[in-house]
Amino acid sequence: MRANSFTTRLLLLINVPIIAIAINLYKNDFQRPSPGMFPELKGETLEGRKVVFPADLDEEVNILILAFEQKAQPLVNTWANLILDEYEPRKGVSYYEIPMISTLYLPIAWQIDNWMRDGIPAHLHDNTVTFYGHRSPYFEMLEIEDKESCYLFVVDRRGNIKYRTQGPVSEYNEASFREAMTETLLSKGLM
Repeated sequence: MRANSFTTRLLLLINVPIIAIAINLYKNDFQRPSPGMFPELKGETLEGRKVVFPADLDEEVNILILAFEQKAQPLVNTWANLILDEYEPRKGVSYYEIPMISTLYLPIAWQIDNWMRDGIPAHLHDNTVTFYGHRSPYFEMLEIEDKESCYLFVVDRRGNIKYRTQGPVSEYNEASFREAMTETLLSKGLM
């Protein structure tokens, strides 16, 4: 019993400062965006490229899907199939999946990213941007109510949110998404 107690205390003494340092290193300093704007979000692609959204959005029309829990991935996949088949290869459109991972997982971020690399085809590694940090400000700024759902945003290059929806593809939100994409693509001269 005594050895376990000592070992536990030793692990706490070692790990607590490491976690505190990691939290401060990866803490996102964000400013509250104007209404209708996508907030600043810092992450890294599975290829190792650091990005800051919306500043690093390359295309006129950008589709961003955020997931806050691993169990939301099947919901994300319903959108990914539609987007990758019809929109992402299109000139002027980019697509990103953004797993929003809590600061608590920073000590094993390298392992989580490796698991994702193993499960995602290599040609899509640059489309997956992992965020590690404080998620609660994003819950408020993006009006996230159900952390087990996924959230799709259509955002222009400047960060203006043109469309948003929640959950898996359904008849209704697929129709409204297609309508928003057509309208946005037309307004940007891409159709």
